[in-house]
Amino acid sequence: MPNSAVTPYDILATRIADTAADSVINRSAEAAALESHLQALTERLGDLERCGGANSELAETRLQMARTLVNLERGADAWPLGRAAFDRFLADQEFELAADACDVLFQADQPGSVAALGPGIWLAVTCHIDPELTIELLGHVI
Repeated sequence: MPNSAVTPYDILATRIADTAADSVINRSAEAAALESHLQALTERLGDLERCGGANSELAETRLQMARTLVNLERGADAWPLGRAAFDRFLADQEFELAADACDVLFQADQPGSVAALGPGIWLAVTCHIDPELTIELLGHVI
């Protein structure tokens, strides 16, 4: 009988991918990064308000905060910021930014979200804005 060397399988040396655990870790890291970004935006908004920053800067910061809150699944907190940004952009005839604010308001998943999509689509097809934003807004209807 030949003498064959059998290599034992070392179950401790082999790492089996735990995709569920990895996704939880990735999501918590992403959430921490978003929270950090939100904190920086909150500080920036406070500084702009204290120093009498331009309305356009205030609105852009509010829109960024609203988008970050939507990504954190905090739509109720995002809604008033996004709505204030939309109102300012519309008053300043910044139609692309106003349509972008409508997209954020829709994604906030609040009672008025579907209604916010209407003005965004109207702006997207009436005014010359980024075609990708237009497609994004129209995609919500489909």
